[in-house]
Amino acid sequence: MLPFFVPKTLCYPGRGARFSEKLQDSFEYLVSDMIELLKKENLYLSRFFFLGHSFGSLVLFETMRELRRLGLPLPDAVYLSGRKSPSIPYTGKYWSSESDRNFTELLISKGGIPQELHQNKEFLDFFLPIIRSDFKLLEGYQYVKQDPFDIPFHIINGTEDHSISDADILDWQMETRITCQFKKMKGSHFYLLENTTDFVKTIFGGLNSYTPLNESAEFHVKYSVKML
Repeated sequence: MLPFFVPKTLCYPGRGARFSEKLQDSFEYLVSDMIELLKKENLYLSRFFFLGHSFGSLVLFETMRELRRLGLPLPDAVYLSGRKSPSIPYTGKYWSSESDRNFTELLISKGGIPQELHQNKEFLDFFLPIIRSDFKLLEGYQYVKQDPFDIPFHIINGTEDHSISDADILDWQMETRITCQFKKMKGSHFYLLENTTDFVKTIFGGLNSYTPLNESAEFHVKYSVKML
């Protein structure tokens, strides 16, 4: 019997199915919330993998640290997309305090807002506070050096994502004692939306490499919400 994968989305407060909940301004709270979601879903009952994009990659990285601190199971491997190494300090502009107009222009330049919604006020009024909250958390993130993991890391970025240089991602390899593989895929920061078929093939092809053909256990893939 061949193994199969069950995608699970971990959704932050104030987003997706949890949009009625209050947006949080504490990185520590988000990590604690992710731990509680994992417990609630009983996602430790089988082997699992983590996949995060952009801000979600940083949240998953710190969630893994908290899992380790609590003595809870860790993923077999982790896929971290669209994010520079956590040890690289934030030195960019503090966009979370910019005007809606400037902030919207930034998101459009990154491909974060579909063209047909650029002038949709109702959508922007709903969407901008969520992404602004993510930026505020990202801008205030403080990296603390800890022991590396004994978990394979897979780092994926878009070829046209000019906000992340090759040098920015190299220090990911300092966060694991096992292999750290780097891959570029055609597209911008949101290459996974522009190049979805190849992205899915890459992820599931990678997951299959961790799965013996005679493995019959159910596998779970935990997806973080894709945020900037």
